[in-house]
Amino acid sequence: MDSNDGNVNDAERFAELFGARLRAERESIGVSQEVFAHTAGVHRKTQGNYEAGERSPDAAYLAAIVGLGVDVTYLVTGKRVLPVEQPWPSDAQICSSLIDAIRTELGLYRGYEAEWQELFDLLKADWADFVKGADSSRGVGLHCRALLSKSPYVEFNADRLADLLERIEFVAESEGRVLSARDKAFAVMTLRTEAVPAASPPSLAAVKAVLQRLGA
Repeated sequence: MDSNDGNVNDAERFAELFGARLRAERESIGVSQEVFAHTAGVHRKTQGNYEAGERSPDAAYLAAIVGLGVDVTYLVTGKRVLPVEQPWPSDAQICSSLIDAIRTELGLYRGYEAEWQELFDLLKADWADFVKGADSSRGVGLHCRALLSKSPYVEFNADRLADLLERIEFVAESEGRVLSARDKAFAVMTLRTEAVPAASPPSLAAVKAVLQRLGA
């Protein structure tokens, strides 16, 4: 076997082992792939490639994930310098992880930092008033509802949902199709999460394209 082939195989094997260890480390500290990637300064897809052994990270990435409690020596060599000790996370860490998970699942992780910060500041000020025994009228609930309504997975507006259903039914009827309740639900979720921003009505062309995915 050519020495170059041996080097390639060794590199592929290292990347495969590194990726498996990386995924195990991430899962052991209970952090989602999205949150882990964000902390490390890479895209979630890049994180997935690292864990799949398809790419190898650079030194900057390794330096960044040390802050998450990752044993970089173990990732590279497969051996741990010290016995692993997993301290029980504090309430604040658990709360932060929970919020990160909710933001990721709702599609409100990136691009909404200002809204989350505003909500946090309002809640903190409300809590300060509560401790002092004072009343507050900052409307934390309304601000929270407004932020959640920007998620494609949440719908608080009955009129907007009715308009979306009417568009779906109009396109279906124009094509002579009868949609089941499940078909309509699929079309609504697809349009909300893929085709258009949550606050915008979809075009009839967008609705038609989604219905075509349902089949004849």
